[in-house]
Amino acid sequence: MNKRNNTIKGVFLPFAVALMFSSCAETSGPDEGTADARTIRFASAALTRAAIDDANGLNTPGKSFSVWGNYTDNASGSGTVTGVFDAEKVTYSAGTGWGYENTEYWYPGKTYRFYALYPSVDELGAGTTAACDNDGNFTVTGFDATHGIDLMVARAEPQGINSVQDPASPVAFTFAHRLARLSFAVR
Repeated sequence: MNKRNNTIKGVFLPFAVALMFSSCAETSGPDEGTADARTIRFASAALTRAAIDDANGLNTPGKSFSVWGNYTDNASGSGTVTGVFDAEKVTYSAGTGWGYENTEYWYPGKTYRFYALYPSVDELGAGTTAACDNDGNFTVTGFDATHGIDLMVARAEPQGINSVQDPASPVAFTFAHRLARLSFAVR
C-alpha cells in the first residue's frame, strides 16, 4: 500500500503543481487570436499641399509624428476620458508602414479620438514642447520657425469597435499645415 501511495504522489504531484502554476498566469493583453485584429494601427498619412506635398513625402523611412489619443465609455463622447497615447512616436518603416513601440489595443464599446503632430515632438528642436488636450487643441511652445520645419497637425474621426471579433481599421490622419516653409523675394 505504501508503494502505491508513493507512485500516486510521484505521478500526480508534479501534475498538480503544474496545474496550480498555470492557473496563476497573468495576461496583460487580449487573447492571442484577437490581438492582431485589435491592435491600434495607423494608416499612411494624407497631406495638404506645401513643402511636404503628398503622402509619399511623409511615407519615407525614418519620418515620424507624435500621437495623442483617448477614449470615452460611450458614443456621445461624454463620460470619463481615459488617455491611451501621450505624444507616442509613430515612425514609418519601408517594410511595415507606420508603427510604434508601446502597443495599445481597441476596447469594444469605447469611442476613441486621436490627434497627431508632425514632426514628432522629439524632432521639433531643443527647448520645444508640445501638448494636446482631450479636445485636440495643441500647444507648442519654444518652436523656432526659422529652421525650415513643416509643422502639421491632424485629427482622426471618432472611431471604435463593437466586439472583440471586429477587425479595426487603421487610424487615418489627414495632416494640415500650421506653419510651412515660406520664402519671399524682395525686389
